[in-house]
Amino acid sequence: LGGELSAKLTAPIGLLGIAILKMGGDFEQGMNQVRAVTGATGQQFELLEERAKALGSTTAFSASQVADAMSAMGMAGMKTNQIFDATPAVLQLASAGMVDVASAADTVTNIMAGYGLKTEDLNNANNVLVATFTNSNTSLQQLGQSFKYVGPVAKSAGVEFREAAAVIGLMGNAGIQADMAGTALRGTIIKLLDPTADGAKIMRQFGINVTDTNGKLKPMVEIFKQLEPIADDSAKMIEL
Repeated sequence: LGGELSAKLTAPIGLLGIAILKMGGDFEQGMNQVRAVTGATGQQFELLEERAKALGSTTAFSASQVADAMSAMGMAGMKTNQIFDATPAVLQLASAGMVDVASAADTVTNIMAGYGLKTEDLNNANNVLVATFTNSNTSLQQLGQSFKYVGPVAKSAGVEFREAAAVIGLMGNAGIQADMAGTALRGTIIKLLDPTADGAKIMRQFGINVTDTNGKLKPMVEIFKQLEPIADDSAKMIEL
């Protein structure tokens, strides 16, 4: 009887205890990393620690995974109060994108930095990204690659974040994804703002005006509508 209990009960309980200790060690290590990258001390650090534990017990992610996400946001320059507020949204993004939370945090913060978005824009950015990769042939990781190439140029040209995401999603449906999509859209924006001599001639011929009074691009939908008359003329589109 003793042998049976040892094999079927005592040993599994011992292994469970080891697993629990490892999880606790991983969490402690993760929070130490959070402390290091954020400089959080005292009550600030305690709030982050309790936040990680709470989300670890109420979401599909463990507390140590939440700590990893916090660390990624800290390395992106977010302050402790911003990390506290943003963590649930990052977990939702990771869940929707089926990626680990640290990757989700790293991707969204990189996209936001490239596009000049503020921390308070995180929820809106999440919604736009989720809507894009769930309704087009692209993924969160591919969106991150695309925005790395086009984000600053699109922002400077006056293209709204949601418009840029929508165009990248449409290109994804045509098999143009990741860095290829970002490079293509960046080149398009540059050509629209500074067309060649032949391109400018075609734009005048068809009454195409893509910029507003401030020299910024008009909404992308409006630009596409203006391009419809020559959309099927490959020669003119190449010149443009």
